[in-house]
Amino acid sequence: MGDYSELKRLADRVISDRRFCGDENHKALADGVMALIAEIEFLTESRQEAREERNKIGDRHDALEAERDQLKAENEALRKVASDTSLELRKVSSWICRKVEAGTESATHWAIRLRKSADLIDAAMGKGEQA
Repeated sequence: MGDYSELKRLADRVISDRRFCGDENHKALADGVMALIAEIEFLTESRQEAREERNKIGDRHDALEAERDQLKAENEALRKVASDTSLELRKVSSWICRKVEAGTESATHWAIRLRKSADLIDAAMGKGEQA
């Protein structure tokens, strides 16, 4: 922003001092000059405020991106754990059916529960039912 103090002083003198210039056209021009200077100062201040807001938004955007990236990494780690857990549940279910009290109601019950738990994990991860 430029320094308009001299221009303001002259315009104010035209407006307030009849000895300087009594012509109404000069007075109207001086009023216009003062209004333009006020508008320039207002717009300059508004532009600075807008820049500060833009910078705040940029900072918030950067923070949100970092948070998003962290959540994605955590989500991927949880998916890996869930996938590994589902696989282990299926392995244990198969092992129970083959090795532990094969054919008994208790073993079958636990094998089915483990497989259903694995199916729930897979469904929650969007994999659907595993064979």
